[in-house]
Amino acid sequence: MNDAWNIPGFTVQNENWGDALNTSGDPAPTLPESVKTVTVTGTFLDDWGKPAAGRFVFDPSIDSLVDPVSGLTIRLRRKEVHLVNGQLSEPLIATDNDALSPKNFTYKVSGVVSGTVQRPFSVALPSAVPTVSLAALAEVPSSMGTISVPAIPGPKGDTGLSGPAGPKGDTGLTGPKGDTGPQGTPTTVNGKTGASIDLTASDVNADVAGAATAAVNAHLQATDPHGDRSYADSTFQPLLNGPLTGVYNVRSYGAKGDDTTDDYDAINAALAACPEGGTLFFPPGQYRVRAPLMFTRNRTYRGSHAPRWQYRGGSPCVIKPHPSFTGSKIIHIADKEITGASLDNDGGRIENLAILGQNAGSGVVGVLFEGLVRDWKVRDVDVSNTSGNGWQTLGFASSDSTTHYPRGLDLYSVTSYAAHNNAFSFASLTDSTVFDALAVSATSIGFLIDNPGEVKYIGCRSVFNQSDGFRVTGTVSVGGVQFVGCSTDRNQTYGVRVTASGSQPITFTDLLTRRDGKNSNLGGGGYSGIAVLGTSGATACPVVITGLSQVVGVDDGAASTGNDSPQYGVRVEYAKHVRVSGAAWGATNAVFDNGNNTSLDISGLYRQNGLAAARAVETTVVGAQPTVTAASGAGTSPPSPTLASSSDNISGVVNLGTGTSPTTGSQATVTFARTRARVPVVVAVPANTSTNARQVGVANVTASGFTLTFGVAGTASQPAGTYQVSYHVLDQANG
Repeated sequence: MNDAWNIPGFTVQNENWGDALNTSGDPAPTLPESVKTVTVTGTFLDDWGKPAAGRFVFDPSIDSLVDPVSGLTIRLRRKEVHLVNGQLSEPLIATDNDALSPKNFTYKVSGVVSGTVQRPFSVALPSAVPTVSLAALAEVPSSMGTISVPAIPGPKGDTGLSGPAGPKGDTGLTGPKGDTGPQGTPTTVNGKTGASIDLTASDVNADVAGAATAAVNAHLQATDPHGDRSYADSTFQPLLNGPLTGVYNVRSYGAKGDDTTDDYDAINAALAACPEGGTLFFPPGQYRVRAPLMFTRNRTYRGSHAPRWQYRGGSPCVIKPHPSFTGSKIIHIADKEITGASLDNDGGRIENLAILGQNAGSGVVGVLFEGLVRDWKVRDVDVSNTSGNGWQTLGFASSDSTTHYPRGLDLYSVTSYAAHNNAFSFASLTDSTVFDALAVSATSIGFLIDNPGEVKYIGCRSVFNQSDGFRVTGTVSVGGVQFVGCSTDRNQTYGVRVTASGSQPITFTDLLTRRDGKNSNLGGGGYSGIAVLGTSGATACPVVITGLSQVVGVDDGAASTGNDSPQYGVRVEYAKHVRVSGAAWGATNAVFDNGNNTSLDISGLYRQNGLAAARAVETTVVGAQPTVTAASGAGTSPPSPTLASSSDNISGVVNLGTGTSPTTGSQATVTFARTRARVPVVVAVPANTSTNARQVGVANVTASGFTLTFGVAGTASQPAGTYQVSYHVLDQANG
């Protein structure tokens, strides 16, 4: 049973401390009138303004109270009270009952509201305030009270014998005058007579209409006619500022948020007051700071709202540099050795905030994670117009001579807009997830990912950046990197560029690249939607792309001029193992292969301006031409076959010469620059007028090359001359 207390000798007692029964079934005494109670109330809402669920525990600092008059002992118990529709209403014994011993004590209050553990604190419940809001109670030191030990009276003695009757006393004094009797019924009022008289408003000259008008005007002119404003002020405002909610409003510590005042000191005062597990809250406002804000462990930093993209009209809740700002970052989540803290900077949360970096000098980062910081989760945070990187992770050389990097970060629906460097710059980030991140209009790279390991990028988008959309560099560590459902659009160079080395793979699933390689609307430049580019001394790591979709075209609207981009769909150079499946379109070629790759497996790729065959798929070594040699031919001094300068491993033109008075047709062998993964289909047709009447054929097709034949018939004499044959090489479609 969870009663607030019980009375010894009685086995049952209800919540209102009355009507109890003892073990004999007799009514139990109620609490003495000298025992005062106080009803504790409260209203609690969740983050969406709905009634919160939760509970509170009231734990008295003493075990019992003694009433010296009745001899009653009241045993105090720990009481747990659950919220009902967000409401708390619970009567408790007052802590200052003068008639009881001890005279004073306290309650320790703890609880959980909407899943958030509230900071425990002690309160007193003075009997002078019979009903009090929990949020309005001031914290007091815990006290055990003062104990007064009452004297215990001895047994009553026997009654003595009655004496003889005394003489009759004198007559007493006259008693007081009695009350006046009831008034009689009037017979005349305002000139009217009778036993029952009814008066109208006109009989007493009353102004009924004027009185009604005055009442309405008084109601309209009243500032709080129904009392709802004072109720809201006394009930809900304490929820924002009081210690029970664990929320520390920066406005309560002096922050103005007026886009002019330096709020640095006020915000840090609120942070100093906020314990671990608490929330530092930024109401709507423009908060200027003169120096970087240091966010510390196990706290939540929450704004009222953050936009997805500030160019749409700005944010109602933003942190920005003051004109006097000095520093290299606006928000700093730093290694304990940087801040001088004793514990690692782990477990923080940042939500619904916007960071605007304008007027902060050069090279200032929006949000910097530096050194050994772990388990930070960031959601719905926008960083715009920084003079340096929008978001950055950075290593820190600690006292143990080891450089530590952030790890275990989770970023959800975060944005970097118009950064004057990279939108996101992640150095050696590991064991992390980046979900629905948006990089827009950076002056350099959208996502610069260096030395990654065990990181997932899910649904991320990189658009309109002045360099690559995504670039992976350094060495891929254990666990590799996964990109799922990511996309690019109109980046100036590559949509995705991989230059990282190592044996661990990078995988792309459902990758969409659109109109990258914009190159100031010129197209070309050798750019591609996705590129895997190693070097002769550093082969690129394995890359697997499953479900590739690409779009070739020009910019939108008024900017829709210039040449299509990108030039290539996929570009691969000096790579270990690259496997691509999907639709790769390039303005010039679907694939660029420089011929120096260990393993290149490409299937299901279509070139936008490719051949008419709908099921034709291309793989080619664009960076090097095939070779051509004479296979046979009769007559006098037939010239050696040559290739037209525009020829490559997909299509080209062979110049064939027959010599003087040949008796057979001429043949030439074309050898690919690199052996293909499968035997292709080769189509050859005449390429100039003098060849049109001749027979052109293809023979001996292998994965290494093919033979072209020319003549009216295989054994017929041919007139001397040089003829041109056009060839097209097609890989067989899968399936």
